[in-house]
Amino acid sequence: MSEAALAAKRANAKKCTGPKTRESKFKACLNALKQGLYSHTFIIKTEDAGVFENFSKAYIDEFKPETPSELELLKQLISAAWRHTRVAEPIQLRIDQAIDTVLAKSSTPCQHKKPMQT
Repeated sequence: MSEAALAAKRANAKKCTGPKTRESKFKACLNALKQGLYSHTFIIKTEDAGVFENFSKAYIDEFKPETPSELELLKQLISAAWRHTRVAEPIQLRIDQAIDTVLAKSSTPCQHKKPMQT
């Protein structure tokens, strides 16, 4: 690489140092959450990162955090809501399966009971 090209690269690098103001730093922080960079913290192997991104984006769009503390609270809310959904669905499935089992057993007449008389 020529000395002129290196000098141009160095000059460009000095211009691209990231956000400077508090507001621009905060907006950059929001981008990380929107793009799912935190998703590894919230999702497990069997879950779809895209589903989590849409889930978290819906909360961001609804609450529109404006400060770092609002963003932190929103991240905690998203995490809790995501975990609640993760736990609630299998529990509900298991309850439904148990009800189906009980109903299936109760629909077959018991051998030891006398038939009802009408």
